[in-house]
Amino acid sequence: MPNPDTALPEALSRKLRQEAEKRLKSLSDSSEQPPPGDIDYKKIVEELKFQQSELEIQNDDADSARTELDAAINSYKDLYDFAPVTYLTLSDKGVILDVNQPGVTLLKMDRSLLIGSPFLLQIKPDHHLTFIVFIRDILEKNSMRQCDLELECAQQPFWVHMEGVCTALVKKTDERQIRLAVMDITEHIHANTGSLQAHKMEAIGTLAGDIAHDLNNLLAVIQGRASIMLMGIDSKDHPFCEDLKEIETCVDKASNLTRQLRSSRPISMN
Repeated sequence: MPNPDTALPEALSRKLRQEAEKRLKSLSDSSEQPPPGDIDYKKIVEELKFQQSELEIQNDDADSARTELDAAINSYKDLYDFAPVTYLTLSDKGVILDVNQPGVTLLKMDRSLLIGSPFLLQIKPDHHLTFIVFIRDILEKNSMRQCDLELECAQQPFWVHMEGVCTALVKKTDERQIRLAVMDITEHIHANTGSLQAHKMEAIGTLAGDIAHDLNNLLAVIQGRASIMLMGIDSKDHPFCEDLKEIETCVDKASNLTRQLRSSRPISMN
């Protein structure tokens, strides 16, 4: 940055220039040259040397400030491009203005093709509305917002978590920009899905065990009643004899099914 103690103020620079132009004009317009003895050439030369020295100092300060600014810009670009997280800059219309190298890798497209294209094209159609609401909230509420949605790049869908903030108005375009940080959370989503599925299966197993227990109690009553009726029949030729034996057989099969449910083994209907 320029040193305020040595840099020549702009107003003073204009004043010096105007004074020099005024003196030059007065000398050129004068029809009568002053006598040589009235002009202090030595003083004029010393004044010019002093002004030259001030201009050189100012130029050195400007060069130093430019060098520092270039170094700061390069440092920012390195941090931006080689950050471990995807960074994107969008217009308030959702058009990609800039993207860092991790973003190019994540979106599987060349930077030149990404810049100038709507970011909506990278999002699965089912999540378009989510993204539109996300951008609207950032612009209207002027605060950091976040959302999870699914991208579809090179026909490979994956989940991302996005956090976005809105910048101040850009003077050149008179519009605000949106800074996005994007993180791939596909593995996290799949892990959560697997965990949820495991919890569901555990709940189903618990429910099946409870049902099997209650069903087994009912089957025990049916089998007991059928056995008592068979013992009360004297002849095998009794019309209910075969029916009662069939009931006992079915009860045995049903009891086997309930045992399989309670032990979480594959159920066999044979």
